Amino acid sequence: MDVDGGVLFQQDITLVQSVGTTSIKDNATFNPGTRANIGLGYNINDSLAAEFGSGLIYNSMDKGGTVHLDTLNQGLDQYSIPMIASLVYRVHGAGPITPYIGVGAGGLLDIVDIKNGPHSTDTDFTFAWQAQAGIRYAVCEHASVGLGYQFLGSLDQHFYDKYLNEDLTFKGVYTHAILLTFTWQF
Repeated sequence: MDVDGGVLFQQDITLVQSVGTTSIKDNATFNPGTRANIGLGYNINDSLAAEFGSGLIYNSMDKGGTVHLDTLNQGLDQYSIPMIASLVYRVHGAGPITPYIGVGAGGLLDIVDIKNGPHSTDTDFTFAWQAQAGIRYAVCEHASVGLGYQFLGSLDQHFYDKYLNEDLTFKGVYTHAILLTFTWQF
């Protein structure tokens, strides 16, 4: 079982706002966010494990184009729940330090809270993929602590703002997380 948490950075995205047949493309940036995960796995052998993980990612949009949303009394908060099946390869050495790498795929449930006066909330579920790497330090036979990196990408995300009657599309959704990890092996 793995539990981890840390800081998240979301790459800039292309934001497409559509009303009827009119679409506006702009660049959107995000503030640093947070990510927390929990995962369960099975050791296939001493070096390879299959894992399933989920968690919660929180992030808020900083700018739409060149305008900071908070200066307009607007905002957009994004909550994501990744559901990822992964293969993780560990390189065991003679000491207590174990480097690891992994890849996975699954789904990403996204929830946005759009603040344009009244709040508008919408959800989307998309295909997602993940890559991870890090090191773990064994503190005893069954427990280790470590530092890890996770990259998460997803297909375009589509949302609807019911108060502005506007479709929003997030293109190029990629996040990077630096995480402190704790692992317990049964």
